[in-house]
Amino acid sequence: MHRFILLSLLALSTACDPKDNDPDDTAEPADTDTDTDSDTDTDTDTDTDTDTDTDTDTDTDVELWSWCPDPATAVGDPTWEGSADVGDGALYCVLPTENLTLEGNYTSKAQLRVVPGAYTLPLEAGTYDLGLPVCLAFADGTGVATNGGGSATVQRTSYDGADLARITMLEGLTGDAAGAYSLDTTFGVTTPEGTAFSPLVLDGGAPDPFTSGGYNPIVHPNATGDWDVRTRMFNACSEPDWRLDKHTITFDGGEIELHLQIGESMASTEPSAFVRATGTLDGTAFDQGDYWKLAYQPEHHHFVRHFAVIFDAPIGDICALRVEGVDPYGDSTVTVRPAACDLVASGSRTVTDVAYE
Repeated sequence: MHRFILLSLLALSTACDPKDNDPDDTAEPADTDTDTDSDTDTDTDTDTDTDTDTDTDTDTDVELWSWCPDPATAVGDPTWEGSADVGDGALYCVLPTENLTLEGNYTSKAQLRVVPGAYTLPLEAGTYDLGLPVCLAFADGTGVATNGGGSATVQRTSYDGADLARITMLEGLTGDAAGAYSLDTTFGVTTPEGTAFSPLVLDGGAPDPFTSGGYNPIVHPNATGDWDVRTRMFNACSEPDWRLDKHTITFDGGEIELHLQIGESMASTEPSAFVRATGTLDGTAFDQGDYWKLAYQPEHHHFVRHFAVIFDAPIGDICALRVEGVDPYGDSTVTVRPAACDLVASGSRTVTDVAYE
């Protein structure tokens, strides 16, 4: 997939930035005790402490993983013209890919979070020291984070009445995960020709595939930024603006409805997010929306689709279901197979009906 096309951060949450639960925020009641001591003082304490603590809790609402860096680790220059406004929602997920099996897409799942804050960006052509505080969580519970900045290059172009600043940046990643990683990021900032650039907003939304505007992070399993089959490309974890496809599969012993969001692309297989699976299995209902328990593998342009859902608790002796060969055009054979938690299938269920909307 070309970088230009991609221009266009788990559900695992280990809190390390808890909200302020200061018990002093509750006003103390008036002291109504009767002084029975034998001294000669007159206890007139009416204790009218109303606690004037006006703490509005400026902590971010987002729960950061314990290995996430501090916003102060950002590398930049306050004189730069550009800026990135990062909100609590700047969480991104690995894109499903046709280049891996269903199991491969499951084990390669990861989430990437940009630490909330306001950061400056260079917009004039040249090379700069630049770094945003970013952290990642992998499916095995390990994590990595940026380690203090990297090298960035800015290119400026104008086309079709718009100015474009394209920022490409490579940062190193460190943490408890085995091996070395690097974060290869592209920022696309656009504005009508001759006007000032607005801040680039990072809120977890998908980049624009046609204007090159937005945030496009890619994580390589090496320190050099080289592409590998294990390279992870990130996009929205869920994008309401993408088309929602629903597949309902009825089978011996149950039914499953699969919710798949599909975006747009200029040429390659479109970005997607498998966001929900709901249904029944052997009389037990399930409703799964946990990113870490949903797996998806597209074939080219999503012509054929392969899904897996891992239940919160086993249903009988079944931990997961694999639903494969789903085709919106009805040209392939759908299979439903019970599976272990690692998606290894055992047996099958007869499919009796397939519906698509």
